[in-house]
Amino acid sequence: MDTIASFSGLHLRVVFDDNLPIEVPRPARGQIAECEKHDQQLADGFFCPERLLDVQGTELRLVAREEAFTAAQIPKYAALSYCWGSTDDDARAQITLTQGSLAQHRLGIRFKRLPLSVQDAVAMTRALSLRYLWVDALCISQDDPADWDLQCVDMHKIYGNSFVTLCAASSQSCRQGFLQPKPEHRILMPYRSSFAPFSGQYCLRLRGVEADIDYASVVTSLRIAFVARDTRHEDFKTDSRWARRGWVFQERASSLRSIVFGKQNLHFVCSKTTKTMNASYSSYEAEI
Repeated sequence: MDTIASFSGLHLRVVFDDNLPIEVPRPARGQIAECEKHDQQLADGFFCPERLLDVQGTELRLVAREEAFTAAQIPKYAALSYCWGSTDDDARAQITLTQGSLAQHRLGIRFKRLPLSVQDAVAMTRALSLRYLWVDALCISQDDPADWDLQCVDMHKIYGNSFVTLCAASSQSCRQGFLQPKPEHRILMPYRSSFAPFSGQYCLRLRGVEADIDYASVVTSLRIAFVARDTRHEDFKTDSRWARRGWVFQERASSLRSIVFGKQNLHFVCSKTTKTMNASYSSYEAEI
């Protein structure tokens, strides 16, 4: 897989073909380094999830806590926050852990069998030089109520002890990746102020319009947003299925730091700061 993603001027190149290297966005790495200087504590200094996905080798595999945890150091891992989806196709696309598949998953899991959102999470985990990734579908036995109950109680620790949480805010289901921003219907218009010595460009963005819709049928009720600088600093808070999930509230509140992949922008969030690429933003709306 060779993906080129652009988040408002940030270009991220991810190459994933079993053992090929991948690159990490510099702003994200820089913000993580700054965040590590903050006086932030893990949710539990002696906690490690029951299972983690080992992404270091040429083939992924599920490992038990005993393999990753040592008395000297808690393993650094990323945690994925994403939407499974709501259709039967979404459910079939999701590779899950069951009591019957545990032995096979411990031997290996083919990268291409994973849904796109999990593939992107694996790519980012490797790019951040982390060995382990926590994904609920693969780290909680989905047909074992006892395992489910045990790990749900520890959910705040799972996200609170993760080195970073990867938030797939732009993905509506597990079948959609998040490294490639979704296209948006917009027009850029240059402007020059007649009152002050500055210039730039406006963005005309069509709100609530999908790619396959008949524009003629909606033109009479079209809403246009005039954005002085199209930064989308809240593109993961609005029109995001991920942001409306009940579990996400706990995942976001528990995480020490998060990288949020919005539709058009990349965001870094921790308890001390929130950073968005090209963060200045002003807008107003008009109806025609």
